[in-house]
Amino acid sequence: MLEQCRTGLDRLAVPLLPTNATIGHKTGTGFPTPGGRISAINDCGYVCLLDGTSYSIAVFVADSGYDMTATSDIIAEISKIVWKSLTEHKKK
Repeated sequence: MLEQCRTGLDRLAVPLLPTNATIGHKTGTGFPTPGGRISAINDCGYVCLLDGTSYSIAVFVADSGYDMTATSDIIAEISKIVWKSLTEHKKK
């Protein structure tokens, strides 16, 4: 079921899409706070890369002062950093 998630493809999954990795994830989005901030934007799941590397990842952003797109971009950037760190480490 997690591999069929189609929400939040701009979060954890976006940097991994060109790799043909297997990605199973579940997003979560909170409501706006009375101050207009986003209470929470989350994505957690697992990744199985074609080279056999697999890992779990969870990113929770609370009380974001950015809009939904910018906060999703932060999650995507964290996902990219983790993926690159794991794959570059294997090359050494």
